[in-house]
Amino acid sequence: RFYLGIMSLVLYYNPLSPPSRLVLSAAYALGFDPEVEIVEFGPQLKSPEYLAKNPNGQVPTLEEEGFVVYESHAIVMFLVAKKGPTDFWPFEQPAPCADIDMAVETVRSKVLPAAEQVVFNGIVRPQILNQGGGPNDPQTQQGLSDLIRELGSLERRFFKGGTSFLHGNSFTYADAILFAWLVTIERSSIRLDLSTLPKIREHMHACEQEDCVQRVLSTMPAQI
Repeated sequence: RFYLGIMSLVLYYNPLSPPSRLVLSAAYALGFDPEVEIVEFGPQLKSPEYLAKNPNGQVPTLEEEGFVVYESHAIVMFLVAKKGPTDFWPFEQPAPCADIDMAVETVRSKVLPAAEQVVFNGIVRPQILNQGGGPNDPQTQQGLSDLIRELGSLERRFFKGGTSFLHGNSFTYADAILFAWLVTIERSSIRLDLSTLPKIREHMHACEQEDCVQRVLSTMPAQI
């Protein structure tokens, strides 16, 4: 366990988990500084103590003085509700909030299925489950093809007017979701070729400049 400030929030976290990184970057972006407890993949996730907090046996999980929230979207919404409206999620402004919501749902419904296929078959199967897979696995390669296609669609739809973010000029929840998954692939031995997607490359660079993202990346291995 390591500590990132004295607060009542405890985040159960694994640095290899994209949802974990999403939640931690959101917490930092919203001004929270949770205590971070590393949960290793394997038996620890299925221990009675951890399952009592998260019956799904997954990370992340957030706890505040006995109140437990799991599932990354639910955790982020809990933090947003505690903080109030910000550029990260301006829920009191209908139009900007709707724009961000559309980007969030597009990333979650279109981009993430392909990214999840790449991460599961290219990283999780060989490194955690010891069940084959790898960068050259056909399912990994199919996921990469689907991912590039969906990123192209995302780029044409949302990156307009010179912005490097999915909405306006600020790092939002939509950016946090997209970056958390793409950086996992970028830091692995899987070749993610973004040469035909200049706006996605700019997006990755812009996110990396955010303090909240830099703090999260410092917990992550340089090479997965």
